[in-house]
Amino acid sequence: MIKLLALFDKKIALVVRSLDWDYTLSSEKAKRILKWSPRSKEEAILSMAKSLIEQGFV
Repeated sequence: MIKLLALFDKKIALVVRSLDWDYTLSSEKAKRILKWSPRSKEEAILSMAKSLIEQGFV
């Protein structure tokens, strides 16, 4: 469907090339080089919620 629409819309055509890519993302290099450890999902969600409240969005 996207490929068909891309024939008529240049913005959609830009996306077509990336449809078949197999993306593999990892933070291993940052962990190894920077000795970095990411927050847990729970901690990140709570921190985001507190920030939204402090900024008056919630």
